[in-house]
Amino acid sequence: MKKNNTKRIILLVILAVAVVLAGYVCVRYTSYEHGLKEAEEAYVIPKAEPETDTATAEENQPEKTTSTATSTHTASSDKIPAAVCNTRSTNILVLGIDTGEPYNRRPRSDTMMIYSLQPCKNRIVEVSIPRDSRVQIPGYMTTNINRAFEVGGAALSQQTVEQLFDIKIDRVVVLDFAGFTKLIDVLGGITVTIEPGFNEKYNVDPPLPVGKVTLNGAQALQYVRARKSDVERVQRQQAFISALYKQIKAKKAYLTVANFILEDPDVVVTNYSSGELLSLARNAEKYSNYKLQTIFLRGTATYIDGLSSWILNKEDVQNVHIMLSK
Repeated sequence: MKKNNTKRIILLVILAVAVVLAGYVCVRYTSYEHGLKEAEEAYVIPKAEPETDTATAEENQPEKTTSTATSTHTASSDKIPAAVCNTRSTNILVLGIDTGEPYNRRPRSDTMMIYSLQPCKNRIVEVSIPRDSRVQIPGYMTTNINRAFEVGGAALSQQTVEQLFDIKIDRVVVLDFAGFTKLIDVLGGITVTIEPGFNEKYNVDPPLPVGKVTLNGAQALQYVRARKSDVERVQRQQAFISALYKQIKAKKAYLTVANFILEDPDVVVTNYSSGELLSLARNAEKYSNYKLQTIFLRGTATYIDGLSSWILNKEDVQNVHIMLSK
């Protein structure tokens, strides 16, 4: 009789634990879905087409060996010969947005980058679009490209980029200042080299340490946002991303990044599904061996109607189309 009572108590305890765990999972999932929905509405995230197959197909591709490298180019139509490969490329638009303060306006895209995962060419192509690039925003007007997010959120930013380069964007990722700061902190900071005189040149306050230093999230945000001109800031941001790429690889922090996105959906907002994010994390070792090719879009600085603008080089725009088309 005593043994039966003991078994019954154990079963009740197990059942209670199971109920608590199920409730916890349900609450976390509901909270995630609610947060994601609110963020998607606030940032006008475009609806995603059926899941991209890049990561899934990568699992079925034979191993490739290549040295990891980072190179910087102006847009170039060079193509890297590749063996027969059926895995399609994935073009990802990453938008770093401001807060709209202190101007009492909607956020604008402070940083715009396209990342093209190209398994068949064993490379990732990074295209940095200067925020002052003067373009035609669909249904709006010709103005600086960062205004697209202010007018129509991530969806209009995607349409603008697709129209500019005549390419297809598959997924969008939106990161605000708070999200950027938290991500760098989660990764344990970022190590960069800051040249002497940086603080004086860009009026950085509070000043950043100089030399080879590890910046926390708030300091990293100061570093990537400091500017005299859009061009030099884009080049610094490209170098920063390259350093971040190498650091994530060295620490094998792929799941850390994926979990960061999944656990706080209103900080990093994307139309990637949770399954796609986890698939990308699983394949991150392969991606880390890809050549990272960064592209700087040349152009001419000018003022139009009192607005600082960057007139893009037409040849570079066409070459980005060639490199990122499918």
